[in-house]
Amino acid sequence: MALPLFTVCNVGFDAVMQGTVYPVLGVAAMLTSITIAAAYAYGEAINNPKATTWAKIEAVQLFVSIAAVILLISIMGSLCNFKFGDVLSITTLGSGISSIDKNLNFYESAHDFLYKSADYSHNVLRIERYIVGGLNMLENRGRWCCSADCGTANEMWCLFGNSGVSSAPFGGAGTSMVALNIAFNSALFSYVSSLNFLFIYLYGISSMMLLLLPLGIFVRSLPFMRSLGSLMLTVAVCFFIVYPALLNLMFVVSDSLTGGFTIPSSLKDYMDETQLSDLSDSDYFDFGPVDQFNEKIFGTANYNFFSDALQVAGKAFFIAVFLPTLALLGTIASIRYIGKMMGEEIDLSRIVQMI
Repeated sequence: MALPLFTVCNVGFDAVMQGTVYPVLGVAAMLTSITIAAAYAYGEAINNPKATTWAKIEAVQLFVSIAAVILLISIMGSLCNFKFGDVLSITTLGSGISSIDKNLNFYESAHDFLYKSADYSHNVLRIERYIVGGLNMLENRGRWCCSADCGTANEMWCLFGNSGVSSAPFGGAGTSMVALNIAFNSALFSYVSSLNFLFIYLYGISSMMLLLLPLGIFVRSLPFMRSLGSLMLTVAVCFFIVYPALLNLMFVVSDSLTGGFTIPSSLKDYMDETQLSDLSDSDYFDFGPVDQFNEKIFGTANYNFFSDALQVAGKAFFIAVFLPTLALLGTIASIRYIGKMMGEEIDLSRIVQMI
């Protein structure tokens, strides 16, 4: 599935970059340079070594910030032309991968993983909802027979008597409701979580995130604001590089461990919930010697799909919740580590010694 217009690698994104981000970056760099130059001139005028040393350090920090921004933009452009299949083809992971479109670029493949996770968990949710609804209908179904030949022509003699036996042919269907309700709730949570991660990713690679770059360049050079400015730069770097990279890794892991996003053949007929509401009156009142209402709902008298229904619910949680959560936690950890590294003060004397 193609990325939205104002996300990376799209025409709308390039328009925002050229019309907004680049000019704001230039203004931020110019204002920072003017501030540093004024501080240096002030230190020289009053012969204050602290002011001149601060200006020199900030000049180096400004260079580091601009270099980081230029590096980020260059890497983003390269990743737009980077096919995910190029990496898989040179590793042992290239064989046996079924769900990954190897023609997608770096950002599209990460988006494809989250989109397929949401679609898979939604299909699982529909299956669990169908099964739970069908079991409810079976559990509430009752029969009344006035003779031992229930459901046969001999039932006509019931007109001459008022005694009989009431029964619930599928009362035992309720014993499976507990497990299926848990599976339904798990699938619902997986679906909502997958949409949440998808929206976070789309915002993380949108043009709005790049507005943190000029803010980070300017704020990073202000007194006592080094950590905040570094955090702004690091958030942009990690959401444009680290987060998609981890999602692509989770894509490979999910495909290798779970076999992709396929629904078992035993459950594919339960993805259309309208079949339950389309049952006719003849289906409800078609009483024979053996009530076959369960076959009208599930197509079989043997509930051999229970294990598959629980399995896909667990798989949906693993794909749509566990793996994206690991990717997001890894991104947050990267933000903390890189932000701390960029937020530290530079020892100017050591840099001079190296030169």
